[in-house]
Amino acid sequence: QEELQAANEELQSTNEELNGSKEELLAINEELHAVNLELQAKLADLALAQSDIRNLMAVSELAAVFLDGELRVRTFTERARALLALRESDVGLALPALAERAGCTELEQAVADALRTLAATPRDGLTAAGRRLSIRARPYLRMDNVISGAVLTFSDAPPA
Repeated sequence: QEELQAANEELQSTNEELNGSKEELLAINEELHAVNLELQAKLADLALAQSDIRNLMAVSELAAVFLDGELRVRTFTERARALLALRESDVGLALPALAERAGCTELEQAVADALRTLAATPRDGLTAAGRRLSIRARPYLRMDNVISGAVLTFSDAPPA
């Protein structure tokens, strides 16, 4: 009987420990749920910001090409697609190949100058189709002010 009572006390002690662990897990689960809700709200905000930017780019009809840190095409606007005859497969295209494809040898120098001076560098260029363009290169700055590429914008240049 003493052995049974000792075993019973041991089981009760184990049960109390398990109940304590259960309460801790419930508290952690509540914290995780709160963090998950915050994350979902931030993701919704991010999706809205992306939509805003996409709509702004579409409405402005700006011809822009975004280059990553290795100066490869990251993305481009519809207007740039039409102006420079870009395709979805051009994502990842290196700057020299982009310059050759567009027929604008000035692109590489414009980007080099922009990254060196950390300022917008306007240039005039001529496409392979003979179209005169005004090209502006600018460093791509992240929110923390770190340069992680370049942005190229294009517009029709006034006749020479």
